[in-house]
Amino acid sequence: MSLLSGHEKALARGRGYSLLGLLWRRPVDGPLREAVLEVESLRDHCPSMEAIESGEAAAQHHRLVALEVFPHASVFLDPEGQMGGDAAEATSEFGRRIGFSCRDVSSDHLGALLGAMAHLCAGEADARRDHVPLPALQGHQALLLDSYVASWLPPFVAAVEVLRDPFYGRLAELTGELVRDHGTELEEEGVLSISPVAAGEMKEPSGEETRGKPQEIAGILLSPVRSGVFLSRSEISNWARAADVPRGFGSRRDMLERLWESGHRYGNQGDVHTGLRGWCEHRVTHYRSWGEWGLPWLERVQRTEAWLGRFLGLPGKA
Repeated sequence: MSLLSGHEKALARGRGYSLLGLLWRRPVDGPLREAVLEVESLRDHCPSMEAIESGEAAAQHHRLVALEVFPHASVFLDPEGQMGGDAAEATSEFGRRIGFSCRDVSSDHLGALLGAMAHLCAGEADARRDHVPLPALQGHQALLLDSYVASWLPPFVAAVEVLRDPFYGRLAELTGELVRDHGTELEEEGVLSISPVAAGEMKEPSGEETRGKPQEIAGILLSPVRSGVFLSRSEISNWARAADVPRGFGSRRDMLERLWESGHRYGNQGDVHTGLRGWCEHRVTHYRSWGEWGLPWLERVQRTEAWLGRFLGLPGKA
Protein backbone atom coordinates (compact mmCIF):
# COMPACT_ATOMS: atom_id res chain seq x y z
CA MET A 1 0.00 0.00 0.00
CA SER A 2 1.34 3.44 -0.94
CA LEU A 3 2.18 5.82 1.89
CA LEU A 4 1.78 8.81 -0.42
CA SER A 5 -1.29 10.99 -0.25
CA GLY A 6 -3.44 11.34 -3.36
CA HIS A 7 -1.92 14.78 -3.95
CA GLU A 8 1.65 13.45 -3.64
CA LYS A 9 0.93 10.46 -5.87
CA ALA A 10 -0.51 12.67 -8.62
CA LEU A 11 2.53 14.95 -8.43
CA ALA A 12 4.97 12.03 -8.62
CA ARG A 13 3.09 10.39 -11.48
CA GLY A 14 2.98 13.67 -13.38
CA ARG A 15 6.73 14.12 -12.99
CA GLY A 16 7.26 10.58 -14.24
CA TYR A 17 5.14 11.16 -17.33
CA SER A 18 6.89 14.47 -17.96
CA LEU A 19 10.38 12.98 -17.84
CA LEU A 20 9.51 9.96 -19.97
CA GLY A 21 7.78 12.20 -22.51
CA LEU A 22 10.87 14.41 -22.80
CA LEU A 23 13.13 11.38 -23.26
CA TRP A 24 11.02 10.13 -26.18
CA ARG A 25 10.87 13.59 -27.74
CA ARG A 26 14.53 14.55 -27.68
CA PRO A 27 18.04 13.16 -27.10
CA VAL A 28 19.54 13.06 -23.64
CA ASP A 29 21.46 16.27 -22.93
CA GLY A 30 23.19 17.53 -19.79
CA PRO A 31 20.09 18.67 -17.85
CA LEU A 32 18.07 15.62 -18.91
CA ARG A 33 20.94 13.37 -17.88
CA GLU A 34 20.82 14.85 -14.36
CA ALA A 35 17.11 14.00 -14.18
CA VAL A 36 17.68 10.46 -15.52
CA LEU A 37 20.36 9.80 -12.89
CA GLU A 38 17.69 10.32 -10.24
CA VAL A 39 15.75 7.33 -11.62
CA GLU A 40 17.26 4.18 -10.16
CA SER A 41 16.11 1.83 -12.91
CA LEU A 42 17.43 4.11 -15.68
CA ARG A 43 20.68 5.49 -14.30
CA ASP A 44 22.83 2.46 -15.13
CA HIS A 45 21.91 2.78 -18.80
CA CYS A 46 22.06 6.56 -19.09
CA PRO A 47 24.30 7.96 -21.87
CA SER A 48 27.58 9.34 -20.55
CA MET A 49 28.58 12.99 -20.82
CA GLU A 50 31.16 11.89 -23.38
CA ALA A 51 28.38 10.35 -25.50
CA ILE A 52 26.32 13.52 -25.16
CA GLU A 53 29.19 15.85 -26.09
CA SER A 54 30.30 13.72 -29.04
CA GLY A 55 26.79 13.56 -30.50
CA GLU A 56 26.54 9.82 -29.97
CA ALA A 57 23.51 10.20 -27.68
CA ALA A 58 21.72 12.32 -30.30
CA ALA A 59 22.52 9.75 -32.99
CA GLN A 60 21.23 6.95 -30.75
CA HIS A 61 17.91 8.78 -30.26
CA HIS A 62 17.59 9.60 -33.97
CA ARG A 63 18.30 6.01 -34.99
CA LEU A 64 15.62 4.65 -32.70
CA VAL A 65 12.73 7.08 -33.20
CA ALA A 66 13.38 8.22 -36.79
CA LEU A 67 14.81 5.10 -38.44
CA GLU A 68 13.67 2.07 -36.45
CA VAL A 69 10.45 2.37 -34.41
CA PHE A 70 8.30 5.43 -35.05
CA PRO A 71 6.65 6.62 -31.79
CA HIS A 72 3.41 7.84 -33.37
CA ALA A 73 -0.07 6.54 -32.61
CA SER A 74 -1.07 6.94 -36.26
CA VAL A 75 1.67 4.58 -37.49
CA PHE A 76 0.26 1.83 -35.26
CA LEU A 77 -3.45 2.52 -35.71
CA ASP A 78 -3.75 3.60 -39.35
CA PRO A 79 -4.75 0.68 -41.64
CA GLU A 80 -1.93 1.58 -44.03
CA GLY A 81 0.60 2.15 -41.26
CA GLN A 82 1.02 5.78 -42.31
CA MET A 83 1.77 8.79 -40.13
CA GLY A 84 -1.00 11.37 -39.76
CA GLY A 85 -4.63 10.77 -40.65
CA ASP A 86 -7.51 10.22 -38.23
CA ALA A 87 -5.38 9.20 -35.24
CA ALA A 88 -3.27 12.35 -35.45
CA GLU A 89 -6.35 14.54 -35.82
CA ALA A 90 -8.03 12.88 -32.83
CA THR A 91 -5.02 13.47 -30.57
CA SER A 92 -4.75 17.07 -31.77
CA GLU A 93 -8.42 17.69 -30.95
CA PHE A 94 -8.00 16.08 -27.54
CA GLY A 95 -5.04 18.33 -26.79
CA ARG A 96 -7.10 21.39 -27.65
CA ARG A 97 -9.89 20.17 -25.38
CA ILE A 98 -7.61 19.89 -22.33
CA GLY A 99 -5.56 23.00 -23.10
CA PHE A 100 -2.31 21.24 -23.95
CA SER A 101 -0.04 21.53 -26.96
CA CYS A 102 3.45 20.32 -27.82
CA ARG A 103 5.34 22.40 -30.36
CA ASP A 104 8.38 20.23 -31.09
CA VAL A 105 6.59 17.01 -32.17
CA SER A 106 3.20 16.08 -33.62
CA SER A 107 0.23 15.58 -31.32
CA ASP A 108 0.20 11.78 -31.77
CA HIS A 109 3.89 11.41 -30.84
CA LEU A 110 4.36 9.35 -27.68
CA GLY A 111 6.35 12.17 -26.10
CA ALA A 112 3.48 14.61 -26.67
CA LEU A 113 0.88 12.16 -25.33
CA LEU A 114 2.90 11.52 -22.17
CA GLY A 115 3.30 15.29 -21.83
CA ALA A 116 -0.47 15.66 -22.04
CA MET A 117 -0.86 13.09 -19.28
CA ALA A 118 1.68 14.97 -17.16
CA HIS A 119 -0.45 18.08 -17.69
CA LEU A 120 -3.56 16.25 -16.49
CA CYS A 121 -1.75 14.77 -13.48
CA ALA A 122 -0.56 18.24 -12.46
CA GLY A 123 -4.17 19.39 -12.67
CA GLU A 124 -5.23 16.43 -10.52
CA ALA A 125 -2.59 17.30 -7.90
CA ASP A 126 -3.87 20.88 -7.74
CA ALA A 127 -7.47 19.67 -7.48
CA ARG A 128 -6.63 17.30 -4.63
CA ARG A 129 -4.76 20.02 -2.78
CA ASP A 130 -7.68 22.44 -3.17
CA HIS A 131 -10.34 19.76 -2.52
CA VAL A 132 -11.88 20.22 -5.96
CA PRO A 133 -13.98 17.35 -7.43
CA LEU A 134 -11.93 15.00 -9.62
CA PRO A 135 -14.34 13.25 -12.04
CA ALA A 136 -13.69 15.51 -15.06
CA LEU A 137 -9.91 15.37 -14.72
CA GLN A 138 -9.83 11.63 -14.15
CA GLY A 139 -12.23 11.14 -17.04
CA HIS A 140 -9.78 12.94 -19.32
CA GLN A 141 -6.96 10.78 -17.97
CA ALA A 142 -8.93 7.60 -18.64
CA LEU A 143 -9.78 8.68 -22.19
CA LEU A 144 -6.20 9.66 -22.98
CA LEU A 145 -4.83 6.44 -21.52
CA ASP A 146 -7.34 4.10 -23.11
CA SER A 147 -7.87 5.65 -26.54
CA TYR A 148 -4.60 7.37 -27.39
CA VAL A 149 -1.77 5.70 -25.43
CA ALA A 150 -2.40 2.14 -24.25
CA SER A 151 -4.32 1.34 -27.44
CA TRP A 152 -1.00 1.09 -29.35
CA LEU A 153 1.74 0.95 -26.70
CA PRO A 154 1.97 -2.90 -26.57
CA PRO A 155 3.33 -3.31 -30.12
CA PHE A 156 5.50 -0.20 -29.76
CA VAL A 157 7.19 -1.41 -26.58
CA ALA A 158 7.65 -4.90 -28.06
CA ALA A 159 9.33 -3.46 -31.16
CA VAL A 160 11.72 -1.35 -29.08
CA GLU A 161 12.59 -4.34 -26.89
CA VAL A 162 13.70 -6.33 -29.95
CA LEU A 163 16.38 -3.74 -30.73
CA ARG A 164 18.14 -4.52 -27.43
CA ASP A 165 19.14 -0.90 -26.86
CA PRO A 166 19.96 -0.80 -23.11
CA PHE A 167 18.70 2.74 -22.49
CA TYR A 168 15.67 2.94 -24.79
CA GLY A 169 14.71 -0.66 -24.08
CA ARG A 170 14.49 0.15 -20.37
CA LEU A 171 12.75 3.46 -21.15
CA ALA A 172 10.09 1.58 -23.14
CA GLU A 173 9.65 -0.90 -20.30
CA LEU A 174 9.24 1.89 -17.74
CA THR A 175 6.74 3.68 -19.97
CA GLY A 176 4.65 0.53 -20.16
CA GLU A 177 4.84 -0.01 -16.40
CA LEU A 178 3.72 3.55 -15.64
CA VAL A 179 0.79 3.33 -18.04
CA ARG A 180 -0.36 -0.07 -16.77
CA ASP A 181 -0.10 0.97 -13.11
CA HIS A 182 -2.05 4.16 -13.79
CA GLY A 183 -4.69 2.20 -15.69
CA THR A 184 -5.06 -0.29 -12.85
CA GLU A 185 -5.62 2.52 -10.36
CA LEU A 186 -8.21 4.24 -12.56
CA GLU A 187 -10.00 0.90 -13.02
CA GLU A 188 -10.08 0.31 -9.28
CA GLU A 189 -11.59 3.77 -8.80
CA GLY A 190 -14.28 2.97 -11.35
CA VAL A 191 -13.12 5.68 -13.75
CA LEU A 192 -11.64 3.52 -16.51
CA SER A 193 -13.34 0.79 -18.50
CA ILE A 194 -10.85 -0.64 -20.99
CA SER A 195 -12.09 -0.63 -24.57
CA PRO A 196 -9.14 -1.65 -26.75
CA VAL A 197 -9.14 -1.44 -30.52
CA ALA A 198 -11.52 -4.11 -31.77
CA ALA A 199 -9.63 -7.19 -32.92
CA GLY A 200 -12.43 -7.98 -35.33
CA GLU A 201 -11.29 -5.11 -37.56
CA MET A 202 -8.58 -7.37 -38.93
CA LYS A 203 -9.69 -9.63 -41.77
CA GLU A 204 -7.50 -12.49 -42.88
CA PRO A 205 -6.26 -11.93 -46.47
CA SER A 206 -7.31 -14.59 -48.94
CA GLY A 207 -4.92 -16.61 -51.05
CA GLU A 208 -6.20 -14.80 -54.14
CA GLU A 209 -5.28 -11.45 -52.61
CA THR A 210 -1.73 -12.40 -51.70
CA ARG A 211 -0.60 -15.34 -53.85
CA GLY A 212 2.46 -14.33 -55.85
CA LYS A 213 2.27 -10.76 -54.60
CA PRO A 214 5.08 -10.00 -52.14
CA GLN A 215 4.06 -6.35 -52.19
CA GLU A 216 0.64 -7.22 -50.79
CA ILE A 217 2.13 -9.37 -48.03
CA ALA A 218 4.62 -6.62 -47.18
CA GLY A 219 1.80 -4.08 -47.01
CA ILE A 220 -0.10 -6.21 -44.50
CA LEU A 221 2.97 -6.90 -42.36
CA LEU A 222 3.84 -3.19 -42.29
CA SER A 223 0.41 -2.26 -40.94
CA PRO A 224 0.53 -2.98 -37.19
CA VAL A 225 -3.22 -2.66 -36.75
CA ARG A 226 -3.68 -5.40 -39.38
CA SER A 227 -0.73 -7.68 -38.61
CA GLY A 228 -0.40 -7.13 -34.85
CA VAL A 229 3.29 -6.29 -35.10
CA PHE A 230 5.64 -3.44 -35.95
CA LEU A 231 8.71 -4.68 -37.84
CA SER A 232 11.73 -2.37 -37.70
CA ARG A 233 14.52 -2.31 -40.26
CA SER A 234 16.81 -4.14 -37.86
CA GLU A 235 14.25 -6.85 -37.18
CA ILE A 236 13.66 -7.42 -40.89
CA SER A 237 17.43 -7.62 -41.44
CA ASN A 238 17.82 -10.13 -38.63
CA TRP A 239 14.92 -12.18 -40.01
CA ALA A 240 16.54 -12.33 -43.46
CA ARG A 241 19.96 -13.16 -42.00
CA ALA A 242 18.56 -16.03 -39.94
CA ALA A 243 16.71 -17.40 -42.99
CA ASP A 244 19.87 -17.02 -45.10
CA VAL A 245 18.13 -14.96 -47.79
CA PRO A 246 18.88 -11.49 -49.19
CA ARG A 247 16.73 -8.70 -47.81
CA GLY A 248 17.88 -5.91 -50.11
CA PHE A 249 18.07 -2.23 -49.32
CA GLY A 250 15.76 0.76 -49.33
CA SER A 251 12.54 1.11 -47.38
CA ARG A 252 11.13 -1.45 -44.97
CA ARG A 253 8.62 -2.39 -47.67
CA ASP A 254 11.42 -3.00 -50.20
CA MET A 255 13.31 -5.11 -47.64
CA LEU A 256 10.26 -7.25 -46.85
CA GLU A 257 9.34 -7.77 -50.50
CA ARG A 258 12.89 -8.90 -51.28
CA LEU A 259 12.94 -11.22 -48.26
CA TRP A 260 9.68 -12.85 -49.31
CA GLU A 261 10.71 -13.18 -52.96
CA SER A 262 14.11 -14.60 -51.98
CA GLY A 263 12.56 -17.19 -49.70
CA HIS A 264 10.57 -18.59 -52.63
CA ARG A 265 13.37 -18.26 -55.16
CA TYR A 266 15.91 -20.10 -53.04
CA GLY A 267 13.50 -22.62 -51.52
CA ASN A 268 13.96 -21.23 -48.01
CA GLN A 269 10.30 -20.90 -47.10
CA GLY A 270 10.83 -23.08 -44.05
CA ASP A 271 13.58 -20.82 -42.71
CA VAL A 272 11.48 -17.73 -43.44
CA HIS A 273 8.62 -19.29 -41.48
CA THR A 274 10.94 -20.17 -38.58
CA GLY A 275 11.84 -16.48 -38.35
CA LEU A 276 8.17 -15.55 -38.53
CA ARG A 277 7.42 -17.86 -35.61
CA GLY A 278 10.25 -16.30 -33.62
CA TRP A 279 8.93 -12.77 -33.74
CA CYS A 280 5.35 -13.98 -33.27
CA GLU A 281 6.29 -15.89 -30.12
CA HIS A 282 8.03 -12.83 -28.67
CA ARG A 283 4.93 -10.70 -29.28
CA VAL A 284 2.58 -13.30 -27.82
CA THR A 285 4.56 -13.35 -24.57
CA HIS A 286 4.77 -9.57 -24.46
CA TYR A 287 1.11 -8.89 -25.25
CA ARG A 288 -0.08 -11.25 -22.53
CA SER A 289 1.65 -9.02 -19.97
CA TRP A 290 -0.65 -6.15 -21.00
CA GLY A 291 -3.89 -7.80 -19.95
CA GLU A 292 -6.94 -6.51 -21.79
CA TRP A 293 -4.95 -3.87 -23.66
CA GLY A 294 -2.80 -6.61 -25.16
CA LEU A 295 -5.61 -8.98 -26.20
CA PRO A 296 -6.45 -7.47 -29.61
CA TRP A 297 -2.76 -7.37 -30.54
CA LEU A 298 -2.34 -10.96 -29.37
CA GLU A 299 -5.22 -12.08 -31.59
CA ARG A 300 -3.87 -10.15 -34.56
CA VAL A 301 -0.36 -11.57 -34.40
CA GLN A 302 -1.66 -15.12 -33.95
CA ARG A 303 -3.86 -14.71 -37.03
CA THR A 304 -0.90 -13.35 -38.97
CA GLU A 305 1.25 -16.35 -38.12
CA ALA A 306 -1.57 -18.74 -39.03
CA TRP A 307 -2.42 -17.32 -42.45
CA LEU A 308 1.20 -16.79 -43.49
CA GLY A 309 1.99 -20.36 -42.47
CA ARG A 310 -0.90 -21.64 -44.59
CA PHE A 311 0.17 -19.43 -47.46
CA LEU A 312 3.68 -20.93 -47.30
CA GLY A 313 2.12 -24.40 -47.29
CA LEU A 314 3.79 -25.27 -44.01
CA PRO A 315 2.26 -27.00 -40.96
CA GLY A 316 1.17 -24.91 -38.00
CA LYS A 317 2.24 -25.46 -34.42
CA ALA A 318 1.63 -28.84 -32.93
